Amino acid sequence: MLVNDLCRQAVREKTLILKSTGLQKRDFIPISDVIQALDTLFADETLPSPSKVFNLGGDWSISVLEMAQLIQKRTEVVFGFQPTLERREDGVFSDMMDLRFDIKKIKSLGFQVTQDKTKEIDDLLRFCKEHFISNVSA
Repeated sequence: MLVNDLCRQAVREKTLILKSTGLQKRDFIPISDVIQALDTLFADETLPSPSKVFNLGGDWSISVLEMAQLIQKRTEVVFGFQPTLERREDGVFSDMMDLRFDIKKIKSLGFQVTQDKTKEIDDLLRFCKEHFISNVSA
């Protein structure tokens, strides 16, 4: 949901506002990968129980700040302007742990993560422009 909100902010407000320092790490997964994962799970008739637990992630753990900076860059590539970035400077600055989701289990069923993450962001930026604003030049 963070990426959706930041892309909407980029095209509507031309600024990205983080409500934290942005140093916390998250595992980001494109919506298209979530859909593919569900298709993979529903198609596998060998699963013994629908309640079996699988980790789902994008094999892409970066900080919230790094994601915001990537969206800044992709907005400039797609629309020709770079939104400003605001974030809280105060907060906990302790060592941020590396975040790793183990998604081997779902990968063993044939699930593959999207390699081109920037295309997903570009598509989302275009979607936000089309649905949230009409005067941003493409």
